Amino acid sequence: MDPYKDICTTPLEMLYQWSEQVPDRVFLRQPVNGQYKTYTWSQVNDQARRLASALLAQGLNKGDRVAILSKNCAEWFISDYAIQLAGLISVPLYPMQTPDTLEYVLTHSDSKVIIIGKLDGATTMEPGIPENVIRIAMPYDMDMRIDHQWDSLLSNVEPSTENPIHPMDLLLYEYGILEFCCWVNIHTSNIVFSINSLTTLFWQRIFNTSVISKSFKEIKFF
Repeated sequence: MDPYKDICTTPLEMLYQWSEQVPDRVFLRQPVNGQYKTYTWSQVNDQARRLASALLAQGLNKGDRVAILSKNCAEWFISDYAIQLAGLISVPLYPMQTPDTLEYVLTHSDSKVIIIGKLDGATTMEPGIPENVIRIAMPYDMDMRIDHQWDSLLSNVEPSTENPIHPMDLLLYEYGILEFCCWVNIHTSNIVFSINSLTTLFWQRIFNTSVISKSFKEIKFF
């Protein structure tokens, strides 16, 4: 039994809610070649579901690890939603690291797929990606070998119809100044529960109320 089931709202639950209630409202804004590209809630939901189907079509099983290597961008959000929808485990990676550290994390986590996005100096990190790890490219220029391009991959699958409520774990790695790498297995419900608890406490202190409105804010990347 999940102890957080009745006391917190997960990211997936919020995705379901807003894609149903305000499907055409802008959720994400991503700069591309000097122009902002917008993503509505329905578009994020559709792309995340298609990517979830595409990941499972690569032969992954629920509980397998998928790494994300990118600077902050809209497609990072979509990838993270997709990993949760598919019942997989996210392995977020810092966008600037040595090939040795990258190889260690991908090998230690047993990542089956790496989703690669906006990077500076991607070619210097490429030697750290093991040959057996499937490479999926976000829709940006890539200067390394890629197995699947974002747009073509998503256009060739049907959106996932599953609606899991509670996301699975993520593997979070921390990098020390001596280049030792430690990791922790985090259940995202713990994060959501902590944030909800702190938010509730804040509003109770300010307004002396326990009524919290579940809303959202449009996210803009730079």
